[in-house]
Amino acid sequence: RRGPRFLGRISFSFYLLHAMFVFVVGANAALFAPLRLAGVPPPVIGGALAAVVVGLTIPVAALLHRWVEIPGLAAGRRSFDWLSRRLA
Repeated sequence: RRGPRFLGRISFSFYLLHAMFVFVVGANAALFAPLRLAGVPPPVIGGALAAVVVGLTIPVAALLHRWVEIPGLAAGRRSFDWLSRRLA
């Protein structure tokens, strides 16, 4: 129950960040070439790469949510309240 709620809270940050991690992992995909030469099927390597991307993205998205998104939303609310009072 806590897991899905946590993922829901950080989903926007995850959305913003995941492409960057896909790029970083993809740029270093040559590191996985020995696995392919050892006979590991491409879908298994792809699944591992996806797991790496998700594993890297979730903690960074949680930090972005906590230190950027929440304060930004609060600042936006304060600005809206201030502007509403000024225009009233």
